[in-house]
Amino acid sequence: GEDMSSGDDPIADVNIALTRLITLHNVVFVTGSGNGQIGLMIQDIIAEHKIIFISYTSSTDALTQRVLDDYNTYKYFFKYNTFFEYSL
Repeated sequence: GEDMSSGDDPIADVNIALTRLITLHNVVFVTGSGNGQIGLMIQDIIAEHKIIFISYTSSTDALTQRVLDDYNTYKYFFKYNTFFEYSL
């Protein structure tokens, strides 16, 4: 396959790979994880292309807050967690 790596920049690598996945392979949704700066970048890319992203990690509160603050832009971001927290 074709090497899409930009070198030592994981944010750029994710940007290139996700954009390529959306634009060349015409996916209708993406699943994965994304925290921190990478998560924010993923959220921006999926919002731009109006593609659903389902995050399967406990994403940072900043990602959720962006959805709450600007739902029309970030409504394509969903997260779920299969772990339940119980307090006694």
